[in-house]
Amino acid sequence: MSSAISTPAISNTAPTLTNNKQPTTNNQQPTTTNKQQTTNNKQQTTNNK
Repeated sequence: MSSAISTPAISNTAPTLTNNKQPTTNNQQPTTTNKQQTTNNKQQTTNNK
């Protein structure tokens, strides 16, 4: 009598290594050069003769 030996299918599932890399966000602050407007307010010299 030939006994059929059923070998169970061994499923070796390798875990998927997810390399969760943190995104390197270079948050550069914008250099805002606030130049003051030099307004030359000349007084009108009205010569009222």
